[in-house]
Amino acid sequence: MQPKLIITFEHLNEADFLVKTGVINAALTGNPLYPVPWIAQVPSLETLNAAYSAYQDAYHAALTKDTLKIVLRDTLRAELTVLLKQLAPYLEVIAQGEVICLFLRLPVMTYVETLYTQVVLTLYQHRLAFRSLMGF
Repeated sequence: MQPKLIITFEHLNEADFLVKTGVINAALTGNPLYPVPWIAQVPSLETLNAAYSAYQDAYHAALTKDTLKIVLRDTLRAELTVLLKQLAPYLEVIAQGEVICLFLRLPVMTYVETLYTQVVLTLYQHRLAFRSLMGF
């Protein structure tokens, strides 16, 4: 049985989705296991990077609880999810059944540093949003 990537993002809250997609994006960028250019039938790395950046910006903008910004964030999340789900089969084929390749051979320290950075940035953004709402 060939290993498969888990591509269900629906159960993740917004902060977890941001971290998860950030780790995936960082792992694919410059990864020699998945050299660019990718085949034309899947989203390019540039498209994925742009979608992630747009979602990240919308995520931070939506921290103000502005309804329109939340709708934009949710729309961009859905678009990024579609791109990742389109990309998953390609990554599975390239991995040729090697489970370690499906983990993108992301070094543990890089994963931890990326996760830590995202958590710190998220907490900082929440703090700024709270302070602005409270008039500090």
